[in-house]
Amino acid sequence: DISGIVYQPDGRPADGARVFFQGAHFRFTVDDDQFVSHTDYPFAVQTDTPRDGSFHIPKIDGVDWVEIVHSEGWASIPINNPPGASIALQPWARISGAVQSSSGDTTGLRVTATSASNPPDQFTFCFTTHTDGNGRFHDLKAPSGPVTVTIDANDGSTNRLIQTTNVESGESYHLGFRL
Repeated sequence: DISGIVYQPDGRPADGARVFFQGAHFRFTVDDDQFVSHTDYPFAVQTDTPRDGSFHIPKIDGVDWVEIVHSEGWASIPINNPPGASIALQPWARISGAVQSSSGDTTGLRVTATSASNPPDQFTFCFTTHTDGNGRFHDLKAPSGPVTVTIDANDGSTNRLIQTTNVESGESYHLGFRL
């Protein structure tokens, strides 16, 4: 079994953090609101931390990483180096940007940040936002590592803009796109 206390990047207990396992045969996708999809793995083990940030989760065979996600940060911890009594979350990288278009219509475009690759120490993720009336998007989050940001046109076409970049925890990034 693995247990500990999860702390937000600012040192406060992480109430509502999602704790789960990853492994060669246990790959899950984290999306908005820290939902961990596991429809292919109904036997998945996960738990949410209470107000004090504590967790206790039974270890299962075939897992390589303890993963933790929270609105304020994330952690990936190798199972062969189990977490100690306390785990400090890394802050999310924050991505913002702007979309320009010759047609001028950049309102409500879907903007998605996804895993650009699947290194063993990074969970798979898919976070989404939309552009505002000026074609800007803000506060798209991602863990450290390679991230693909995709802009989908809202004109019914299959037009897409894609950029891949490396991000670091706690850093802010600004991307520009042209339709």
